[in-house]
Amino acid sequence: MTATMQVSVSSTWATSPVQPPHQHRAYHSDNASSHRRPFHSSSRLDASKRDYYQVLGVKNDASKNDIKKKYYEMAKKFHPDTNKEDPDAAKKFAEATEAWEILGDEEKRQKYDTFGHAGVDPNGMGGGGGDGDFHGFEDIFSSMFGHQGGRGRGGNNRPRPERGADVQVNVNISFMEAVNGTTRDLNVYTDVTCDPCGGSGAKPGTTPKKCK
Repeated sequence: MTATMQVSVSSTWATSPVQPPHQHRAYHSDNASSHRRPFHSSSRLDASKRDYYQVLGVKNDASKNDIKKKYYEMAKKFHPDTNKEDPDAAKKFAEATEAWEILGDEEKRQKYDTFGHAGVDPNGMGGGGGDGDFHGFEDIFSSMFGHQGGRGRGGNNRPRPERGADVQVNVNISFMEAVNGTTRDLNVYTDVTCDPCGGSGAKPGTTPKKCK
């Protein structure tokens, strides 16, 4: 019995300090006639996904062992090969596996607790990158003030790192590996700068010309 796992690899991770979209807060007024109403902040990405803690039926402060135990129970119950009576079994199994992949990883769980689904989206926060793709507070200020670089910081105009393209790899794993977790070595092919031409596409001492 095997399962297919899709691994997303990103060269860098871009985040911006935003309010966690999956946390709930209560809003109320001092007016005696008003009622307390729940306030939920969400994004378009969150609207299509359930809270991972709710998917596994655990509390937000649950330990990793409790989360793993709950996922193991759901994986056995809803695996499509063992549960053919429930038409939604495959969907529930996929949701539980996705939730475990995030909550079972300490780094991913911390990002999810801080930024919600946007924090663990393989496409990065904000989607298409560009000037809206922040890489820390320094880039936020440079975006606000026209990329003035070192002004007010001693003239140190350091180049801004850019988020690389995502790389997806399909890996076949067994059911028990999906439940217990596994480690695999992956060969990922990426573009590198050519040493002779330095990425210019021409021999040293020459310049590239467009074909007419």
